[in-house]
Amino acid sequence: MDKNSKTDIDRELLELDEASFRSYAFYIVGKLLALGLDSKKLVDIATDMFVVLMRIDVGYLMLFDEKSRALSIKSVKGLKRKRTRELETAKKELELDITERLSTEQAGKQAENNL
Repeated sequence: MDKNSKTDIDRELLELDEASFRSYAFYIVGKLLALGLDSKKLVDIATDMFVVLMRIDVGYLMLFDEKSRALSIKSVKGLKRKRTRELETAKKELELDITERLSTEQAGKQAENNL
């Protein structure tokens, strides 16, 4: 085996190891959230882990309430105060998009039921 082949294999193994770690971390986050412990703490942990795993500077978690048709921001990491307006704008745009998608899905289901 030449040196280039060994380097390529080492790189592929490292990439596979990182992907496995990320998958396992997401699995653990899911299990933690499913335990129903202090939800605020768990959401903060999940957001922290996501930011670290994805190697990003800013991460946030929003949840959609179907009754109120509104998103609520549950956790934010790495966002500077001056950029919170951008997050609020994105939240409003996402709410509209989700509401439109849900309306389309409901209309499709109704049409199926009428057949």
